[in-house]
Amino acid sequence: MSYYMKNKRIILWIALAVLILLLMPFLGFDRQFNSEKWKRARATSQDNVRVRQRMLNDLLNEYVLVGMSKGQIIELLGDREDSVYSQEDEDRMVKWLIKNGKPQEQIDAHIQFYGESRTGRKFRYYLGPSAGYQDTLGLDIYFDDNNVVTRVEVTPG
Repeated sequence: MSYYMKNKRIILWIALAVLILLLMPFLGFDRQFNSEKWKRARATSQDNVRVRQRMLNDLLNEYVLVGMSKGQIIELLGDREDSVYSQEDEDRMVKWLIKNGKPQEQIDAHIQFYGESRTGRKFRYYLGPSAGYQDTLGLDIYFDDNNVVTRVEVTPG
């Protein structure tokens, strides 16, 4: 192989590597948790929310959320994004579930959900659509009476 061909191949490989490095953030390789990017990626657009999906594993592996205070969670992830439901909202949903013959366990789950939301014992951060686009995903963070995280779950809905 001639000297010219070797240099041409090396230059081509270097150019390809530089191109890949420049495109990595756009290709979904930006997976390291970044608090500021997380906060900016509120549920304003699907692309923004997908940023959170890419960072989720790093967040859960690098930060011990259980045991953190509510203030530390807000500092790390921003304010809660779920709605705070009223007693009237809960009553309306429970009546609808009963009217439509839903099982008691589903009714109990909704009562628990509304109660935790209303008392501030649960925060939800939206992660965007699930893989099959059938539902959305959320990071749910539960607090005890002292506003300390007791449980963290990734859930649909």
